Amino acid sequence: ILKEYEVLRSSAERGQWTTITDKPLVLEGDWTDFKLIENGKKHPVNCARCPKTLKVIFEKCPEIASQVRGSLIFSRLAGRTRIRPHCGPTNTRIRIHL
Repeated sequence: ILKEYEVLRSSAERGQWTTITDKPLVLEGDWTDFKLIENGKKHPVNCARCPKTLKVIFEKCPEIASQVRGSLIFSRLAGRTRIRPHCGPTNTRIRIHL
């Protein structure tokens, strides 16, 4: 997972990741993400770039990828970014921060 993230990180630094949906949470700085699965739907091009990550998730935590609200996202906060305290839209999600 770390090796796949490190490859993706360079594209994040070149501005190729997506700005997060909850932009109002960002007080200053930049918060971007790279979606593999969003609300139970795969992003095929992104998934193809992270086969080992998907394999681990599907083997160890299949419920994350099979829920209607399930998402698998690499999220990146740029240095000195500040975000508002917040909670997710539902308690039906499992969050794993690495």
